[in-house]
Amino acid sequence: TKQYRSDDPFLESIGITKPKAEISWDYNVGLTVKAGSKFLFTVDAYQIDITDRIVISEALSANNIAALRTRLLGTGIQQISFFTNAINTQTKGIDFVTTYKTGFGKAGRFSANLGMTFNQTKVENFKPTPSQLQEGTARPIALIDTINIALIETAQPRQKIILSLNYEIGALGFVVRANHFGAVAAWEKPANLPHIRQEFGGKTLFDASISYAILKKLSLTIGGNNITDVYPDKVLTTLSAYTFGQAPFNRNVNQFGFNGAYYYTSLTFRF
Repeated sequence: TKQYRSDDPFLESIGITKPKAEISWDYNVGLTVKAGSKFLFTVDAYQIDITDRIVISEALSANNIAALRTRLLGTGIQQISFFTNAINTQTKGIDFVTTYKTGFGKAGRFSANLGMTFNQTKVENFKPTPSQLQEGTARPIALIDTINIALIETAQPRQKIILSLNYEIGALGFVVRANHFGAVAAWEKPANLPHIRQEFGGKTLFDASISYAILKKLSLTIGGNNITDVYPDKVLTTLSAYTFGQAPFNRNVNQFGFNGAYYYTSLTFRF
């Protein structure tokens, strides 16, 4: 398999031009509400339109495409890929952030933060396949197919929610945080099987830490991330990525990591 440089003459011979700059239009509207010194609320809505978005092509096989089979004969190359202005996309979303702070005198200080984001990205249209590449092959050739479309539309969570609670009293500080990642989905191409789509369910991870101010500028923190040891859903065993010996978590989604819980100690000096 060879990934060609964008200025390689071979790509020009099959009608693939050098990528041009993407153009994006970004529309935003927001509102901020502040109630005294304790409460702050913001909401932002946005839309991002990208024209001539640069993406990597599918792995195009010389076995299935006559124009490639002829040009790659004797090279040993079986598949090719390249970057190209293949699609236009539109992203719509809305973000909420709420902060609440209060004090209890000698009993300490408390703050809560809630952040929520909801978004969706859609592929709007596709660049046509060049006639030089299509020549001699009856079935339509797609420069970008199910796997790469899913990387854009469904590989990242459409929802993410973070709730953080903080409490300080004297030299001690406590933090508890919940992180919710929405569901994601991916396509795979198992060997000798049709394309398979798998959805990976939403998950909530919890973090916690405790800090102690040893001196005015020196503090010690002990904590853990994902303390309940949550993992993403495992990939179906019928998919090729699993049978090739990869860790049983999908490589075509970006939900959250698959390293499980981890704990840490840190010493912080402020100057």
